[in-house]
Amino acid sequence: MIALSLLVSTSLAFADPLSDAKSQVAASNYVEAQALLDVAYASGENGPEQLAEVWRLRGIIAGALEDTASATDAFRRCLALAPGVELPPGTSPKIARPFQAAQALAPTTPPLAISKITTDAPPTLVVIVDADPMQMIDRIRVRMKIDAGKESSFERPLSGQARLSIALPAGGRFDIQVSALDAKGNRLADLGTADVPIVVVAKPPSAPVARVGVRRTDAAIPAPPRRSRPLYARWWLWGGASVVVAATAGYFGLAGLSAADDLRVLQENSTRHSFDEAKSVESRVRRDFLAANIGFGVAGAFAVTATILALTTTTAERPRVTTVPLDRGAALVLGGRF
Repeated sequence: MIALSLLVSTSLAFADPLSDAKSQVAASNYVEAQALLDVAYASGENGPEQLAEVWRLRGIIAGALEDTASATDAFRRCLALAPGVELPPGTSPKIARPFQAAQALAPTTPPLAISKITTDAPPTLVVIVDADPMQMIDRIRVRMKIDAGKESSFERPLSGQARLSIALPAGGRFDIQVSALDAKGNRLADLGTADVPIVVVAKPPSAPVARVGVRRTDAAIPAPPRRSRPLYARWWLWGGASVVVAATAGYFGLAGLSAADDLRVLQENSTRHSFDEAKSVESRVRRDFLAANIGFGVAGAFAVTATILALTTTTAERPRVTTVPLDRGAALVLGGRF
């Protein structure tokens, strides 16, 4: 009953409870200051700067009364609204310590912020809560003028959502102000002002296009025929060429090995053969091995080309292998485009 009487008498005696509370804190009259801050906070008429000052003063009072947990919480709320706030030099350590603890948590808790997205067709306002570290936002208030008419206002509860989509009523131009409010109606953050509002210009609906002389049919329009690849871009052509060239290279490789055996025999019986015979066989060895090496290289290049073409072949162009059961066995049927 005494506290209630003090609250009522204080609200009547002081026209600006926040300014008076600041004076009482400076005079270390913490009980009177707390009562004034309660009045200021409950009024719901504070903007972000005034509300940050309310929480700063509450933190100072709690710290002075050695309520460290309440002081840290109040300072965190203050820093969420005004990250650049500082305590005056020479502040008592029992107040400075919880403030420093709140500052230490600031890098992990970004300051309170909201943003918006607007669309013109249909005219819509989306309010986004970018950060609310202390969960202070209770609802969103929208003030608007439609086509420069009389200002109207409405509120939408946030209910823990990070995005609030608001369909705008019928109109051409909307001048909008958005505020994030706490449980008492104090403004935590604002978007747009009376001088520089958020402007949404509704896009008029497009007129239907008249279709003259067009006869509707339910028959499906056939898709244009798929263009098949030219012959030189078929994987099987390069694959077949790779096999043929590899077989030819294998032939020259075997011929080279045979010629190398002949040369070895000539060298072992050099007394019965002339130097020209050995030179001729050695030339044949070199020629056959050179042809084999070139052939294997070309076959490898053809095989790589065939592989690339096969991997990039569409499903419709790929060969299909189907097993067909027969009376005494089965057969493989190869189909597709070749």
